[in-house]
Amino acid sequence: MKKDNWLSDLETGIFELDRDNRALMGLIDRVVAAAESTDSSDLQNALIKLQDQAKIDFAREDRLMDALKYQGAAQHQSEHQQLLAEIQNQIGDLTAGQAHTPHILRFQKNWFIQHVSSQDVLLGKAILEQKGIHDRRHDADEPGITEDELDAFEDRRQGILDPVVWSSKFDVGVEAIDAGHRAMVELYNSIIDLTPSNNRTQLATWLELLGNTTAAHFDTEEKLMAQFNYEDAAAHKNEHRKLLQEYGHQVEDWRENHISSVFLCRFMYRWLLRHIVTTDRHLGEAIQLQSVR
Repeated sequence: MKKDNWLSDLETGIFELDRDNRALMGLIDRVVAAAESTDSSDLQNALIKLQDQAKIDFAREDRLMDALKYQGAAQHQSEHQQLLAEIQNQIGDLTAGQAHTPHILRFQKNWFIQHVSSQDVLLGKAILEQKGIHDRRHDADEPGITEDELDAFEDRRQGILDPVVWSSKFDVGVEAIDAGHRAMVELYNSIIDLTPSNNRTQLATWLELLGNTTAAHFDTEEKLMAQFNYEDAAAHKNEHRKLLQEYGHQVEDWRENHISSVFLCRFMYRWLLRHIVTTDRHLGEAIQLQSVR
């Protein structure tokens, strides 16, 4: 995980929380490295170290929430216990020789981002509001991002699963691309609407449809890259490949009850909007520039 990704996505505005989370991120990197090396003893040791440190950090957060009489404490603490239990299950599976390493890799990479970017950001916001502390994240806000937009984005990161309202700010200026994005967002919204019903059969159908629609859209983008000789095509295509692969893994984990539908939706929101407003925007600008020549 690159430093700029940390700063833009995972800052809580509270020094102590960010310090602890950076340390946990380093331990997760060790777990991932051990898992990729296929050395089960190294992986088990890395998980134990992560578990020990997470217990310390979570206990510190729990005490902080109690002192603040934090309204979201119950949900936050419940997630702490769920995360620790999952790590313990992974350690137990390793001991019994039944570990599913791909799941361990995906879980370690995803739970940290999801927990910090939702629960910890929400806690950080509550601390700032109660103590009247200056939010140091706002010192580096991008030009053109208003306070309301920042709050709306943070609400989304905190797991409020409202439908995405399409805005012209999402447009990249190429209709073939924008039309595909709108279709993907509509499907995402349909999945959001289905999530509370817990109708897994219907939800699985929509998840498959979103995956197929996304793959078809990526194919359209890649044809445009070839048509306009886009210089960043290789990197863009590689991101497409990784996104589709990770989406497939996330859906598989959901089908096997390793993650909840809410967890899955947070992941979808993150990659969908990030890809549109960064990677695809660069592509749109390049196509428009060549089109006017």
